[in-house]
Amino acid sequence: SNILLFEQQRETIRRLEEVDQLKDEFVATIAHDLRSPLSTVVGMAELLRTRWTELADKDRLDMAETIEDNAAALAQFAEEVLDVAALDSGRFRFEVRPFDMSALLKRTAAHFRAGSGGRQIKVQIQPGMPSPVGDERRTWQVLTNLISNALKFSSADDPVEIAAARSSEGVEVSVRDFGSGIEPDRQGAVFDRFTRLSGSNHGSPSGAGLGLYISRSMVEAQGGRLWVTSTPGEGSIFSFSLPCTNGG
Repeated sequence: SNILLFEQQRETIRRLEEVDQLKDEFVATIAHDLRSPLSTVVGMAELLRTRWTELADKDRLDMAETIEDNAAALAQFAEEVLDVAALDSGRFRFEVRPFDMSALLKRTAAHFRAGSGGRQIKVQIQPGMPSPVGDERRTWQVLTNLISNALKFSSADDPVEIAAARSSEGVEVSVRDFGSGIEPDRQGAVFDRFTRLSGSNHGSPSGAGLGLYISRSMVEAQGGRLWVTSTPGEGSIFSFSLPCTNGG
């Protein structure tokens, strides 16, 4: 029994060391992700303050826009870190009730069309689709993340296709892009924390790589699942399911 006790203690120590290492990695990554946009904000603000009179109006506007973009990225990152902490501790709140998925998809697609300079975002909804049971706001968050990624990882000429239909699990929604796709050995890792994929639009501040981890956690907490199918060179389809009032 002493040997068994010793093994249990050793296993406990190993797990604690693992948790400690994960926490250290988490903190290091957060610090790293904060540094770049913060440096940009501070640098641009300092330039505006010290060289305000010399700068042309267009340069001032460009700098203000860069500050705004990076500050928005920081705000989103702060939200994501808080979401991860709440999900991990089981304190995440969901308001679960039936909602109109097709209305949510159309509204979200229209929002992205307006905000992405008229990118082609197609929506195809199966007629007579049942209402899923879930948290509409959190589902919107998942959808927003998937559409943002689809736009980021495909070229401006390529469409993004959103489809929704009844499935054996309830309602299934898929977001398809025609980007470079994901290598088979990387497909599982895209849902891990802090996993980044290389996008085609390198101009925007890069995300923290928490979006898909949060999205999958949110969908699973609502009794659904989120997965990817992808062919390198042809694009990716991110799909998620949610249960229905009548079970499908």
